[in-house]
Amino acid sequence: MKAVDAATTTLVTGWKSAFEKYLQQQGRNMTFTSFKPISYKTQVVAGVNYTIVIQVTTTITIEFTVWKKLDGTIQVTKAVDKA
Repeated sequence: MKAVDAATTTLVTGWKSAFEKYLQQQGRNMTFTSFKPISYKTQVVAGVNYTIVIQVTTTITIEFTVWKKLDGTIQVTKAVDKA
């Protein structure tokens, strides 16, 4: 995992509502009281897979996996709580 730079922070911040919507679809109705991307990695596929660790409250950090498709749209595919 790499430290998040300014460009990645800007990119990921634009996906905040998609992360909240994904969690709601998984039965986790929560509001992000914080939104601090911490680290990430990428994998080039038919587009780019991003794995991003984000602090979403003072006590909850979640690792999201996002597929950014070739057309620029995204799909959140996974969310795992991190200790």
